[in-house]
Amino acid sequence: MAVTCGGTRMSKWNDIVASGSGVYALHQADEPRIHVNRSGECFWQIDGTKCAAKDSLFAEFARELVFPDYFGNNWDAFDECISSLDWLPCTSHFILIRHATSLLSLGQDLKVLLKVLQGTSKEWAEAYPNESFKVVLLLPENGTTKLLEALQQAGLSVQEDRGQGTP
Repeated sequence: MAVTCGGTRMSKWNDIVASGSGVYALHQADEPRIHVNRSGECFWQIDGTKCAAKDSLFAEFARELVFPDYFGNNWDAFDECISSLDWLPCTSHFILIRHATSLLSLGQDLKVLLKVLQGTSKEWAEAYPNESFKVVLLLPENGTTKLLEALQQAGLSVQEDRGQGTP
């Protein structure tokens, strides 16, 4: 699986770590075996099965990323919190969403989520060139067609790439 963000093809975890801010897709077979643990970089795992509805998605992100008490459980508040993250002692953020196909149950809210995450990654790339905001959607080897379509509708260029590394 490769997702093109900013003209760069991505398919392996090491490629994603070395790249700039963005929203990426990664097959489970390519899942990282170790967690990123460099100074100033934080790594979170979101369980997509706990994000089947908008309210539960907000709760999962708020719990994992320790959103402030003022988080309002709506898209505007989510956008504000995910775009800032200034309460965290991190300069770079890696968010791995496991079981990403579960997000399909969000319906139209999936498109909103992807737009917010993509917008945040673009904002971080422009405002903080030495930092990063990366979201990786962990996909199973099969049954991803609808999620891939949702990624494309959100403006992410998706290409199949089952080879080793990038070309």
